[in-house]
Amino acid sequence: MKTWISTASPFDFVKGYGMWMIALLAKYQYQKKDRREFSPFVVGEYWAGPNDIEGWLDGVAALTDRQIAAFDFPLRYKLKDVCDTPKYDLRNLTDGSSVSAARPFNAVTFVENHDMRENEVVNDKMLGSSFILTQDGYPCVFWWDYYNCQLARPGSSNGIDALIAAHHAFAGGESCILHVDPDLYISQRAGTESQPGLVYVLNNLGNRWRGTSVKTKWPNQRFKPVAWDGKDSAPPDERTTDGNGNAEFPAPPRGYCVYAPAKN
Repeated sequence: MKTWISTASPFDFVKGYGMWMIALLAKYQYQKKDRREFSPFVVGEYWAGPNDIEGWLDGVAALTDRQIAAFDFPLRYKLKDVCDTPKYDLRNLTDGSSVSAARPFNAVTFVENHDMRENEVVNDKMLGSSFILTQDGYPCVFWWDYYNCQLARPGSSNGIDALIAAHHAFAGGESCILHVDPDLYISQRAGTESQPGLVYVLNNLGNRWRGTSVKTKWPNQRFKPVAWDGKDSAPPDERTTDGNGNAEFPAPPRGYCVYAPAKN
């Protein structure tokens, strides 16, 4: 009987290695466990723009059949602007210029890491965390944010713990943007057999709740807010779609809300 073990094998500064070296290291990681099949999740730090990262992914993929991913630096800089730049246009999140937009199964998304000390997010970091834990890609949460910044907030609906729980329980299936304008972003995860999907709302306005009516895939479905945060501590209300799947989904000012299908 074969035993499969899955773990992550990160490679730092892969620009300093030939693509053949990464392919060889991935193969070595696969074979190094005695008597067991070992299938690592290999991710490389290729600090560059989306086209260069895609070129690197293609080059390594041509040399190995192991799954290779890359940290999504282009998306990270967008998320920093979401958090730190007043009136940032949320339509920039949909322009396709990120690894996760083009190749979601090859993207590791993140908000911070140890290299970002000179360029760290200083405001509303939970906005970025909410995005990576509900959208495409493999999200990576920085331990400094979780522990030192105390953003885990265990037992609360307003922290990383609640977002991680929502990610594991609901964030499956195809992603679809239902609405986007400069201040409001709403998307849907269509769900799988084990993860029933969700609706995610990101509100960039700092002075009021905002939402709009969107058409989801779920007719006559009740939705329960499972994770949220923002400049208003009031919990969001439940929502119920009509017979065509339409309902209005709001989020707090400078905040987000994750709505999950509830058992009717």
